[in-house]
Amino acid sequence: MKRLFFLLVLGLSLVLPQHLMAQTGNAFFDRYSGQDGFTAINITPKMFELIAAMSIDAEDPEAQAILEMIESIEGLNVLIYEGGGNASPRSLFQEARKSVPSGNFEELMTVQGDEEQVHILVEDGKPGYIKQLVLMVDDQDEFVFLTLRGNIELAQIAKLAKMADGMGLDALENLEGVGQ
Repeated sequence: MKRLFFLLVLGLSLVLPQHLMAQTGNAFFDRYSGQDGFTAINITPKMFELIAAMSIDAEDPEAQAILEMIESIEGLNVLIYEGGGNASPRSLFQEARKSVPSGNFEELMTVQGDEEQVHILVEDGKPGYIKQLVLMVDDQDEFVFLTLRGNIELAQIAKLAKMADGMGLDALENLEGVGQ
């Protein structure tokens, strides 16, 4: 009986934290999804499978890099607030920041200006990979909360940032050697 109890506790301790980590941001997303002033986008793992199954030009290195990254994505949630409800982008940003467990995530990048704040946080996976990326943006008139889940290679993000030259993703190009 003690052995069965021990195996049950051990099994739950291995499975439950992963389940809870995969839910980061979901409670926040679910709370505001469907509310006035909010646009909620949820892309399921099945949709990423469908995208990955599309035929692409094997000769195109950009398309190949995008496909490799898509194959590693398990889900994407985006919540956008553009006003019209009774929340403020600043208060939503603060609430979202509190919903992300600080012990599991590290800040990757922060932008602070007079009228905007951007925070990008990541949850590490195996070396050179992340389990989850969280993006929060408050620019006075709008709030964006994005969670990207999967087994995403940092080098892939760096390659995509290089391909998106001139789009403000220069800081992500340095990810290639991080966490290895």
